[in-house]
Amino acid sequence: MSFDGVFINHLLKELSPFIINQRINKLVVLNDHDFVMLLSNKKKLLFNISSNPNLHFTQMDIINSTNNQRFYVSLKRLFDNSIIRNIKQHNNDRIILLEIEKYDDLGYSAQYTLIFEAFGKMYNLIIVDENFIIQEVLKPSTLESNRLLINKNKYQYPITNKINPFKTKIIYQTNEYEGVSNQLFSEIVLQNNIDLINNKTIPTLFKSKNKNKFYCFNLEHLPGERVVYDNLSILLEQYFYQTNQENILNHEQKLLLNHVNKEIIKATKKLNKQIEEKKEANNNLVLEKIGLLLKSNLHLVKKGFSSITVKDYYDKNKDIKIDLNPLISPSENLDKIFNKYKKAKRTINYLEIQIKETKSSIAYFEDLLTQIELAKFEDLKEIIFELNIGKPTKKTTKTKKPNFDTYEYNNVKIYVGKNNIQNNYLTHSFANKNDYFFHVKGIPGSHTILRGKSITNDDLIFAAEIAALYSKAKNSENIQVDYTLVKYVKKIPKTYGSYVTYKNQKTLSVTPNIDKINKAIKK
Repeated sequence: MSFDGVFINHLLKELSPFIINQRINKLVVLNDHDFVMLLSNKKKLLFNISSNPNLHFTQMDIINSTNNQRFYVSLKRLFDNSIIRNIKQHNNDRIILLEIEKYDDLGYSAQYTLIFEAFGKMYNLIIVDENFIIQEVLKPSTLESNRLLINKNKYQYPITNKINPFKTKIIYQTNEYEGVSNQLFSEIVLQNNIDLINNKTIPTLFKSKNKNKFYCFNLEHLPGERVVYDNLSILLEQYFYQTNQENILNHEQKLLLNHVNKEIIKATKKLNKQIEEKKEANNNLVLEKIGLLLKSNLHLVKKGFSSITVKDYYDKNKDIKIDLNPLISPSENLDKIFNKYKKAKRTINYLEIQIKETKSSIAYFEDLLTQIELAKFEDLKEIIFELNIGKPTKKTTKTKKPNFDTYEYNNVKIYVGKNNIQNNYLTHSFANKNDYFFHVKGIPGSHTILRGKSITNDDLIFAAEIAALYSKAKNSENIQVDYTLVKYVKKIPKTYGSYVTYKNQKTLSVTPNIDKINKAIKK
């Protein structure tokens, strides 16, 4: 793997000046395999604990997730508000040690070390005290012959017969080196030079058709285009970004999908109950006729009657039986029937409004499912805030511009909202009245705004393709997309989400050209 011992050696030299003696202001757990240390110098140190383990400074926005796993509870307790005293590597192995000093309320200090074993699928995290007694281990193990990775046991490094490449000049015919990947070993053999491990750090991404690779300096034997980055953290962020993003999305998507699906189930049950209540109320409307028939024959009713049979002059004078309460007077029976009828009328009027609102709520949450499916990490954060699952600060909600996408094509710009916050902002705050508004016809999708001075038919078609791509119909062909001027678009009041009405629209039938759209996006 690219993240080998030599890479770690170069990485820690780069990270150390920005880490040592910094306070960990907060430790944020993102999910089961990602956490971030927010340092006092504003750096964000990301630990990715997975089958592709890595460590680097991240520029990504982060969302604190609830994780009550015992290891992460202990990690936060011991490492929050501690001082990083050192970060180092064990020999040239894929083992990183982060040494911290923790002060208690009385000012007494204690030393702990976080041991990151970045062994691919055998990854692990272990917290030890100053005597290397294990305080907590992410993946306890009793299977290794020389190591017992359980609490209160002394931590032992894995036994290896490999040779530290920084302490030898011998070039072996097989890979006998500690922390040297087969990728690097091939370069050592090619150049017949073990000293290349001391090359200057040049963060390099090797782009090829089969699979992209990376390393801390150029490897001549690897095919493909070379892309060089300013530092190793940026390289790792770029290489693992898609993987990391998918992992984080999966966790946050699960959080959101669970919440939204629960709301849909709850609203659907509520709707079914409302429909049943309306059906029952509709059945009680017949009480108006019953009351009028009883009123016409009230002189025949005596207290104590449990029923009376009268002629139904509404239905060819057929006999009709009216049930009565024998414990109350005839007039009280009449009032009871009419009151039940009036209540049924009020209930129907009320339920018609409630059913409409409940259906609107279900439609809103079903639209959110589409938005979650299309969302990137930053978009999910906005949806979380919209649903009040997260807790945004006043500063965040007032000053941060929504994370809409921007495309540049010919001489126009196209802006796309991917959730309700972005849609509302784009259409009702950002857009000018003479900008064009696009939306897929009759299907959940994004608000798309086209802005430019001399807009051509080609521009309109391209904007419609983008609107189609950001919709539930994105995988279809000949998608119908409406467009009109923004001044003809109105938000529907007292509704969830970003629903609008519009007029004077025209319709285009388009099939998204994804390659063309991807080339136009503004990074």
